[in-house]
Amino acid sequence: MIFQRHNLAPFTAARLEEFLTALTNVGREPEAISDFRNRFTDFELLSDEIVEPFLEKFLEEGFNSVQGDDDSFLRLLVLYLRAMARGMWLAFDMRTRYDAWFFLRSEIERSRRTYINVSNWWIDDSLRIRLPPPREPLPVERAFEYLLKHHNRTSYCQNPDCSAPYYFAKRHTQRYCSTVCSQYGLKETKRRWWSEHGADWRASQKRLPKKSKKTGSKTAKKRKG
Repeated sequence: MIFQRHNLAPFTAARLEEFLTALTNVGREPEAISDFRNRFTDFELLSDEIVEPFLEKFLEEGFNSVQGDDDSFLRLLVLYLRAMARGMWLAFDMRTRYDAWFFLRSEIERSRRTYINVSNWWIDDSLRIRLPPPREPLPVERAFEYLLKHHNRTSYCQNPDCSAPYYFAKRHTQRYCSTVCSQYGLKETKRRWWSEHGADWRASQKRLPKKSKKTGSKTAKKRKG
């Protein structure tokens, strides 16, 4: 599966998954945001098509520190996109996911102002209405569109200590994001077993007849002979 935009390198499914996984798991620290940006320069998070609508949005909401400060703007943008991705990642209802997707697209469209004039539609039946062609999707939009289409594979690691719990599962029974985290699952299974059956197992071991040391030594001598 390949997604092409203008003269950029094609976006493969693996690259889109890498971006989405990193986005949902990115930390709030400035260093984490900076590393995220450097890893995904091909997603053009500071392009005019992204900056213009979201800068307007953030200023309207009182985040005046983003004016003229790329780092402050980028941090707020990434945290906003992270919240949207996490919400869609864990939403079970399809309508909820599509509503979030529509809302995100609407925010990006704020700067385009490509509204269709419908004031005369119900007056003059002779009008032939032609919708404007859709613009080329931004890389961020491609990523969220991919998230919608592959929501059946989004999962959350069952290891409570996992530092990056959002992941794309390779199979529907996969409960942990990695082999390392799956070790937690094995330990937890053993812990629950011992908690439920440990007392009975120890009691059964006490009821077993014990071999005498004398019998054990005779057996050892026979084996040597």
